[in-house]
Amino acid sequence: MKLYQPLLEAKFVERLNRFAAVMEIDKEQMLVHIANSGRLGELLTSDNTMYLTPADPTSNRKTAYDLTLVGIGDVLVSVDARTPNALLAESLLEGCLEKFNGYASMTREVTIRDSRLDFRLAGPDGDCYIEAKSVTLVEDRIAIFPDAPTVRGAKHVRTLTALASEGHRAAAVFVVQRPDASALRPDADSDPTFHEALTRAVTTGVEVHAYNCRVSRSEIWINEPVPVLLD
Repeated sequence: MKLYQPLLEAKFVERLNRFAAVMEIDKEQMLVHIANSGRLGELLTSDNTMYLTPADPTSNRKTAYDLTLVGIGDVLVSVDARTPNALLAESLLEGCLEKFNGYASMTREVTIRDSRLDFRLAGPDGDCYIEAKSVTLVEDRIAIFPDAPTVRGAKHVRTLTALASEGHRAAAVFVVQRPDASALRPDADSDPTFHEALTRAVTTGVEVHAYNCRVSRSEIWINEPVPVLLD
């Protein structure tokens, strides 16, 4: 997935709410949109480099920029929670994810029951429903999800559980938007409800997969699968 070029470097100043922050660009403070409701405490610091994409000037937005990447030393982290959907769609269409090859068609944003799931793959042997989750927190090479309670995430997992119990293939896919994760661990401390829902989902046949990503200032792509450490 290609990124806007060139990204603009900025310095983090202050997070105003879940979706807005003040950042400094060429000594001028600007309002920046953060498309990620996670805490991002380890990313949004003045010690890290922020990389921004300018907003469409015709959109009449209050925020002039989107936060795209954060540089932590030599590691680049993609922080836009919308990106995993685009990455998965790209990889699925190109046949890069072996676990999901062999389906004839792909539909995005599928409404089923009271949820909207990210993908439905259709094939001669039935459908596969996929919900993608964005992961940005890594500690000691272990990716952790979530870093804040996610009511919506637990709801999606329960929908996948219901589909699996009816005989459909269903999968939760965690996209770790950075290269330095060698495994993923669902975090019971951050959100015990989500953790419980995911654990139950696995017992009903829901698949849980995780992938890390390669990230540069010009491109991001899904790299390789990493194991999921379920308690």
